[in-house]
Amino acid sequence: MIVILEGPDGSGKTTLAQQLCKRYQLEYRHDGPPTYACHPLEYYGAMLQADRGQRVLWDRFAMGERVYGPILRTGDRFGDEGWRIMNRLFSAAGATQVMCLPDYEFCRKAWASGREELVQDEVKFRQTYDRYRELYDPRTMFCYDHASPTGLLDLYGLLELTDEMRPTLPIDLVGSPVARYLLVGDRGSNPKALNPDLPFFSTSGSSRYLTRALDLAGFKETEIAFMNCYSHALENFLDIPWELIPNVIALGNIAQKVCEMQGVNHGFAPHPQYWRRFHYNDVESYAQQLKRYR
Repeated sequence: MIVILEGPDGSGKTTLAQQLCKRYQLEYRHDGPPTYACHPLEYYGAMLQADRGQRVLWDRFAMGERVYGPILRTGDRFGDEGWRIMNRLFSAAGATQVMCLPDYEFCRKAWASGREELVQDEVKFRQTYDRYRELYDPRTMFCYDHASPTGLLDLYGLLELTDEMRPTLPIDLVGSPVARYLLVGDRGSNPKALNPDLPFFSTSGSSRYLTRALDLAGFKETEIAFMNCYSHALENFLDIPWELIPNVIALGNIAQKVCEMQGVNHGFAPHPQYWRRFHYNDVESYAQQLKRYR
């Protein structure tokens, strides 16, 4: 079980964290933002990847970059596209995101009570509250209000159901645990990265190009998962879990050869890095090649 609590100062996150850690025997974790030299997608991706299969609770996690980055630092380095990529890893890991969001006046009173908080200026505090409300997404997050008479019980019910029934993906995959299509690349481009084996886990290069093509081809996030067929960490090729996700699309010649060696029935499309390099302005043709298998 992985639980991630987000929300403004004074919203009751720490109190809730104590209750959940005690009830579900979760390890409490809290960490600050990455340095500017490290992209938040890489930074938070590495921590979440390390937590897969563990019982942990994060008291504020990656969304802090989206909230406090524009208000206190140089900007939101995730952006909508990076957050979409991050959510693929949340889904794969079976993480439950909880937004603690009581009404503003409750948070303001708690914030002004003299406790040490990240934001000291009330104007900026209001900005952070509004930003959390703006970023709340009911499709991927549970909204918790301590003032609701059933809020805590509803959250308990969700977590207990999740603990028993929520599917996850094998650790080498990212994307939807109920995916219908598995896109198989070859290997991560940088073996020295914090996440060398996370597939297409970037907002640039071939990852960005592939996401754009998948959108044009009509694929939904709930339908797709990603993996690389080679692991830098293991220095070996991986088994492709076609029994779990039978519609396999090999991206490039290396992935195709691995599928053939393992007897995996698969479709084929060029690797997005190749297509981006030689046919950059023809992304619609690349999308059509992917759409054939949908």
